[in-house]
Amino acid sequence: MPFDNSYPGIRSQLKPGFADLSDASIEAELVRQNLNPVALEGFLSDIGNFASSAGKEILKAAPAVLPVAGKIIGGAVGGPLGTQLGGTLGSLAGGALGSVAGGGAGGRAGSPAATQLLQTVLNPQTLQALASMVLGPLGKPNVAVGGTPVPVSAFTNLLGTLAGRAEAEYNSVLAASREAAGPAYMLDYAGEYKADPAVAENRAEVLFEMLQSSNSESLGAESSEASEYAEYQSEAEALEAEYDAIEQLEMEMDMAMSDSEEL
Repeated sequence: MPFDNSYPGIRSQLKPGFADLSDASIEAELVRQNLNPVALEGFLSDIGNFASSAGKEILKAAPAVLPVAGKIIGGAVGGPLGTQLGGTLGSLAGGALGSVAGGGAGGRAGSPAATQLLQTVLNPQTLQALASMVLGPLGKPNVAVGGTPVPVSAFTNLLGTLAGRAEAEYNSVLAASREAAGPAYMLDYAGEYKADPAVAENRAEVLFEMLQSSNSESLGAESSEASEYAEYQSEAEALEAEYDAIEQLEMEMDMAMSDSEEL
């Protein structure tokens, strides 16, 4: 049965049984998941455009411009899934997850895992998996990697593994620095730590609060500007109405004086 297709991006991420629903039914299902259909479609469209153009170009260039690390997946994610991701997903991530001749980490500063994390985040399959997870139970449970279906949760497992290793490598490199002992963003206005900076959950919570506060301040500034403009416009309209009233009064007085002179 033909239907309107106002949500091609959302449909591409829906699991079987939902992709063929009407627009109205999809909207209803998304609202039940506390998702805004229009905003989500725009978001997925932007991701699709990035993955099909800029993302692929970045992945092609990444091995040349980033320090490519050696293979880590076999040890980081054990079992058949680790082997599968190390082979198929790794090759799609610009070769970062495979062995590279001369790509050993010895003697090089920085975090090899951060390089791998960056390339994996930019991978189109990773973006598809995250988009499916945004849809919750409505999203596709698997994403094809090299022709093999991979559960979307495997991508976040990979990202989490790389993120954890990147943080550990970064902290190791900066172990002797003052920032490693306690990052500045963990300090309050009095110069005291908001929470124990050695606890990863505390650092994550403080950073999340900072991002939320920054977004709120940005929205507040935009709202304030809009309010000021509305107030200015209202005052201008009131002033114009006052001038019109004065002109009308002057016209009436002139007419009254003219009638009096005629009499």
